[in-house]
Amino acid sequence: MSFKTLLLATASVVAISSGAMAADLPSKKGAAAAPLPVFTWTGFYVGASVGTVSSMTDYSSADYGSWEKSSTQGSGALAGLGAGYNYQYGNVVVGLEGDYSFATAKSGFGDSNYVAGESKLTGFGTLRARFGFALDRTLVYATGGLAIANLQSKTVLYNDDADCRSAFKKASFGWTAGAGVEHALSNNVTLKIEALYADFGKKSVLNSDNCGCTTSFKNTAAVARVGLNYKF
Repeated sequence: MSFKTLLLATASVVAISSGAMAADLPSKKGAAAAPLPVFTWTGFYVGASVGTVSSMTDYSSADYGSWEKSSTQGSGALAGLGAGYNYQYGNVVVGLEGDYSFATAKSGFGDSNYVAGESKLTGFGTLRARFGFALDRTLVYATGGLAIANLQSKTVLYNDDADCRSAFKKASFGWTAGAGVEHALSNNVTLKIEALYADFGKKSVLNSDNCGCTTSFKNTAAVARVGLNYKF
């Protein structure tokens, strides 16, 4: 075999081997073209939250004794559970959420005219619509709907004839509105920060002991909380 023939045969083998090795290598073009998973806010979720609640009460009495109006504000903690559903269309997200929290807010007053009052908020719940705008994994939203609170309020006017007392203890319904920001830490876990204001209206109670007047209680609340949700 001549040197020229041997050289041609060797070059052919090298060329064939190089082509085979190149065929076995992964395609960079194919790897780059693989689509990344897209996050969506659509779906059901459950979660828990903790925060603070400020409870405000306006007291007013109708034509008895030496006092007419007073206001108090107290604060406490709250913690609870919630669940909801979101639907995303483009960057717009709409949803419905319900939650309930146990609370420890308490306020009261007393003055030199021998009048005292006290209010407690021991539970706070909502059923709200949410409307937001999604920036990929961050959702900015406004929210509003129904609110319910377990409220206890009472006053007493000490005088020479009798202690005129008024009190109520029951679930009170009202409305709530607020806003929040929620961020997806993963495809299933989200972290939210939320602020709400709630108004439970005015309740009028006839004083005991035939004092001949009524006392009105107007209750509002402000909530600030953080929460973690798990999205299915």
